Amino acid sequence: MALNKVLVKNMVCHRCVLSVEDILDKAGISFQKVLFGEIHLTQELSGEQKEILTERLKNVGFELIDNHLSGLIEKIKLLVMQKA
Repeated sequence: MALNKVLVKNMVCHRCVLSVEDILDKAGISFQKVLFGEIHLTQELSGEQKEILTERLKNVGFELIDNHLSGLIEKIKLLVMQKA
């Protein structure tokens, strides 16, 4: 089973994780786990699934991260928040 990781901006608490899990369940997108800022999918997203996920995440204040630099910045922010 291939593991695909998707990065999500603005996930900072346990409720955020629960909210994203609920969005994935309702969209029918299978996942292994959701962590702060990360979704571990069991398979790659189709174009339609990615559009649905992007829209639903945006509706609750989250955003998919598509480029490496933005992902790195988000990981640094999460680490700083965890240490504070």
